[in-house]
Amino acid sequence: MTQNQIPGKFYPLQHEEWLRACRELTPVQRDVLYYIRTIDPDNQGIDINALEVACHLSAPERIVNRQTVSRAIKELIAKRFLSNEITVTSLEMQP
Repeated sequence: MTQNQIPGKFYPLQHEEWLRACRELTPVQRDVLYYIRTIDPDNQGIDINALEVACHLSAPERIVNRQTVSRAIKELIAKRFLSNEITVTSLEMQP
């Protein structure tokens, strides 16, 4: 790795995909989509803890709840932004 390289996996976001997401998705759905895309850039299928995603996406001025994340994922699959290779869990996070 050279000095200027950033370690990790990257999702190759295409301009047309981003425009489609802006047109068709709510802000929360876009947040969930790109949260998932950045942890699974190859769309290999992953297990997602909806509560954990909600906590990561929440901020003092905007609380995202587990149910919102679950609904967003279902809508993203229905609109074919994501494959149905995602398993959603809603286990309690450990303190």
